[in-house]
Amino acid sequence: MAGWIDRALALADDDGPVRAAKLTTFQVVFLLVLGTEYWARAIRHGSDISAAYAVDLAAATVFCVGGLALARWRRVAFAGLALSHLFLVWREFPVTGNHAYFEMLLCVVCALLDPHERRERRLLLQSVRWMVVSILFYSGVHKVLYGYYFRGQYLAYALWMETFRPVLRLLLPSAEYERLVAYSRDVGQGPFLVDAPLFVATSNGVYVAEMGLALLLLWRPTRIAGVLGAVTMLLAIEAAAREFFFGLVFANAIALFLPGEPHRRLLEPVAFILAYLLLVRLGLVPEVIFH
Repeated sequence: MAGWIDRALALADDDGPVRAAKLTTFQVVFLLVLGTEYWARAIRHGSDISAAYAVDLAAATVFCVGGLALARWRRVAFAGLALSHLFLVWREFPVTGNHAYFEMLLCVVCALLDPHERRERRLLLQSVRWMVVSILFYSGVHKVLYGYYFRGQYLAYALWMETFRPVLRLLLPSAEYERLVAYSRDVGQGPFLVDAPLFVATSNGVYVAEMGLALLLLWRPTRIAGVLGAVTMLLAIEAAAREFFFGLVFANAIALFLPGEPHRRLLEPVAFILAYLLLVRLGLVPEVIFH
């Protein structure tokens, strides 16, 4: 059994040694995103913030700042963040955002594995990479099992959200677009079946891309192509979904498939984006819709 697990983990390995700096910078980016997400949610709710979330916010802030400032206490900080996020997931269940579970698991593995220990940092790299592959592949399988992407039903229903409309409108004839946006979310509305070939092809292309990219990331000769494809798909999704914090967390994890230390180049752009999102929430710059 142990040998089978080792062989499976090795599929997400590197050819050469894994540098500690690669994983520590990955953790720094993750802490920045996670801390900003907590504050963006708090600012959005303003005075309506609950006492429970205020406590969770205070704890997460201490852990994020502590993890960023004191590298030797970073694993303790991640353990604390895992508990804070567990409390958040429990308190908001069953409407907890899907990405909160991913963030919690990332905190757990970062708490358990030390990037400064050779064997542990390799296992940390393998673990996060397998999370990315699993999320991509299962997301595609999930869409196939439920079948709401075969005729474009899910994307057609998603047109009730304003942020999806500018993107999906490009794929639909005017009459079809007007028909779909006229529907409400009430039971009995529809049908949400679409005949537009480009729209249906795009809808089916989503799950094909998700499962295919997962395999490209695992096979070393196609890994770079997999990264480019996954980032392109993520950008396309976020243009409509606007779940920017999930996008940043997932892009940060995808970057672990790249050789060298890509997160050093990500650090400044990510910090700029996060600062801008906070300024949006504070009303100091033009509004951008994001979740």
